[in-house]
Amino acid sequence: MTCPYCNSKDTTSVIYLYRYNDNNTFIKKNNDEVKYSERKRKPKRLNYDGTLITDHNHNKYCNKCHKSFNSIENLYAVDISKITLVFMLSKARYKYEFIFDDKPTFLFKKNYQLINQEIITNKDKIKILDSITNSKINFWNKEYINKDYDNYKWILKLEYYNGLSECFNGHDMIPNNWNIFINGFKNFINRYDEDNLLRKIKNN
Repeated sequence: MTCPYCNSKDTTSVIYLYRYNDNNTFIKKNNDEVKYSERKRKPKRLNYDGTLITDHNHNKYCNKCHKSFNSIENLYAVDISKITLVFMLSKARYKYEFIFDDKPTFLFKKNYQLINQEIITNKDKIKILDSITNSKINFWNKEYINKDYDNYKWILKLEYYNGLSECFNGHDMIPNNWNIFINGFKNFINRYDEDNLLRKIKNN
């Protein structure tokens, strides 16, 4: 695990106990070093759709910069700062970027040229993040490869506010719950889809 603050790979898992010995906070467990910390009440906050969620206590610790953070499996859709979705069909390349800052923005590029840029409404943002949550991306494989075909490729990159990111990709193959996922993006893709892109992205 790479630290999102200093990029060091010298990180340690954190285990919370009701009591711990401050003079011996780093202990070997199954040959892996873990950091014991005093158990504390988990914080609560609002999710992207306004629902209350119980947050995770930090489960990673950086031995270099001495900061704690959460790994990706402990993050929620509300923690996503940017979504990048890329499709490649024969000689065409389509790139859709969704940036969730103070003014959420959508950018569409075709063959590396910017075609359109617009502000994302809160309704569209919720629909996109709903699609991320409901398609259970945390259970996806990192790669979906069908070597018998050469019709399309796709890349999905999720970037989080704490600096972590994760990527998924496919070659003529998609996850079983792809339709749930892509539903949140259809309105944006269909506006500039002269090539019937979504009809070609399917399992062969």
